[in-house]
Amino acid sequence: VLPPIADPAMPGPFGVEMVATAPGLDTHGLVIPAKLGDNGIKHPIIVWTNGAGGTSDFYKNLLAHFASHGFFVVANKMSAGNHDPEIVEQKAGIDWAIAEAARSGSPYAGKIDPDRIAVAGHSLGSISSFAAAAHPSVKASIHWSAGLTGNPVGADEAWLQGLHAPAAFFCGGAEARGDHRLVDALALGARPDAHGDRGPAVVDAPPEERPPGARH
Repeated sequence: VLPPIADPAMPGPFGVEMVATAPGLDTHGLVIPAKLGDNGIKHPIIVWTNGAGGTSDFYKNLLAHFASHGFFVVANKMSAGNHDPEIVEQKAGIDWAIAEAARSGSPYAGKIDPDRIAVAGHSLGSISSFAAAAHPSVKASIHWSAGLTGNPVGADEAWLQGLHAPAAFFCGGAEARGDHRLVDALALGARPDAHGDRGPAVVDAPPEERPPGARH
């Protein structure tokens, strides 16, 4: 269990180590706690995918923040412009982490927790995370600024049926949308929309309980 923190916006207590290439997984690098395994901690794993054409360097501050709080981040180095290869690479990252957790001689064996894996990504990476979330070892998915419904890139909305674990969605436009009604509307039934700059989409919520900008 990771230690409690007072302010999640501040760097965590673990420090950060960057590994340019994950051993045996050329497509990914690692952003990991410097104090890996301290006090017998087994660190939860995040398998990260970038936005279209993006590199993990663009997200390094975010990923380093995760690592400083004790998360072991397996980050794909560069994303393509299509979600299909990213789905393959995200699965490869999941399978790599599971194997390394158990592999004799691995520097990460016994220090990372294959029972606590999340997939996460931004834009195109979010889309691929919908598909990767169906992996039986995934315990959560985190999506920044991209959903499936109405998505112009041809993503398969059936992937929503594979969300067997908790999912978090971070979307928004130019104006603030931090409205308590969003929480109420999500509780009534929400669907992730195509991209965050369109605002959240909510279904099965009466108009008076929808957040500003919500669309069917």
